Amino acid sequence: AYRRLWIGSTVSFLGAQMTGVAVAIQVYVLTGSSFAVGAIGICMLVPMIVFGLYGGAVADVMDRRRLALMSSTGLAITSVVLAVQAFAGAQLLWLLYVCVALQGALTAINNPTRMAMIPRLLPRELLTSANALGQLGHNLGFTLGPLLAGVVIGWFGLQAAYTLDAIGFGVALYTLYRLPPMPVAGD
Repeated sequence: AYRRLWIGSTVSFLGAQMTGVAVAIQVYVLTGSSFAVGAIGICMLVPMIVFGLYGGAVADVMDRRRLALMSSTGLAITSVVLAVQAFAGAQLLWLLYVCVALQGALTAINNPTRMAMIPRLLPRELLTSANALGQLGHNLGFTLGPLLAGVVIGWFGLQAAYTLDAIGFGVALYTLYRLPPMPVAGD
């Protein structure tokens, strides 16, 4: 079960990093403004802070698998919206900002929920190794995500990067669906 969680998290994080690069490129192409690109960070940061205050608390009072499925579904839908707008040739800056804000809010719920699942899936003596492996997955995403985004966008366009992110969330949803329920009782 932990392996499924790790694979889903790593794949979705890799796709999210690709989307981060794609959104920045698309905003710059639309506006030609470095300020507009920088505003992406604010659009993501504010919801992350607001929802980050509650993400862990919510994960402590409801089934973690269910919460992770809900937040990951929201992230997948956001990725699909980004892909659709790219394929449609939409030039709606506000839509990009809204999608990024939604991603920030959902990520602030999703990440602590996934982290809270680990102690329920593994015995205590494996938690250190699991955390190290999780950090490896994040580092791979931070490193390979932007690299792959550059290659994919250069060869196939923004649409492909957004589509790969949506597919990555599909993998994450499948791996979460296969996990056992994780109700609050038993912590």
